[in-house]
Amino acid sequence: MRHITRLIYILVLLLPLPAQAYDLLIVQSQHSPMYDEVLHGIHSVRKFSERVITLSDYAEVDVKRIVREDRPSIVVTLGDLALESARKVQRVAVLPLMAISYRQTAGNHGSVNGIEILIPAERYLALFRRLKTHRVGVIYSKNKTGGYVLHAQRIASKFGIVLVPKEVSSPKEVFAQLDVLKDSVDALWMLPDSAVISQLTVEGFANFSIEQKVPLVSYASVYLSHGASVVVEIDRTDLGVQAGEMMVELLAGKPPVGGSAPRKAVLRLNQTVMKRLGIATELASKLQQNGW
Repeated sequence: MRHITRLIYILVLLLPLPAQAYDLLIVQSQHSPMYDEVLHGIHSVRKFSERVITLSDYAEVDVKRIVREDRPSIVVTLGDLALESARKVQRVAVLPLMAISYRQTAGNHGSVNGIEILIPAERYLALFRRLKTHRVGVIYSKNKTGGYVLHAQRIASKFGIVLVPKEVSSPKEVFAQLDVLKDSVDALWMLPDSAVISQLTVEGFANFSIEQKVPLVSYASVYLSHGASVVVEIDRTDLGVQAGEMMVELLAGKPPVGGSAPRKAVLRLNQTVMKRLGIATELASKLQQNGW
């Protein structure tokens, strides 16, 4: 009997490891219509086997343990909290989406390759040129969007733009920097930076725009109802398609590509605010029809 038991044990050791249970472990920070749009794009590329975990549904989630036990091929994260939860994952590709902290995490983790949440600065600078602005104020934090702003500052002159950057480390410092920008800029640029954006500072940006009669250009359509003149927003469904195509490549064993920028963006206008600011109706119509 002992010999039979030993033989079974040896045979078990010689058996190949089980195949990976599914293609994608999708970890999202919370339930969000924006994430649903991204997932819709992913699912339009191919039918992936997957498991979805929403962090806000649980008090605590050990993503590293789940990866070790489930052995998915790719970990897809939606949002900053989801990306942070996958920080300790090893030997499995991590594909971050919709995360401001992506750049920081990617620099310290070789298996992290995803898509930026920031639309290329060139697109914004081209928009500012179309708006016939020259000096553009932007409030940012070094840790979140510092590299992006530095790049924008380097190339701004090619678009006839002078970028006037003001650094903060928390939303509490934003109002002081808005005071500094008064009477010195003819447009204001609002970035997705958690050290800058809060409910109060969004109101401050909008008040600055109206009082100084300068357009506020933002990154999400939700801010159109909060005083933004123009929004350049990621096409989230196409972002999902772009991510899905990357996943197909990874599952085929091809090496991951370095961080990509979103391929498509959508331009949205607040005609009421633009009219109040005296922006020509003809210009607004051209932007609406032809983009930038």
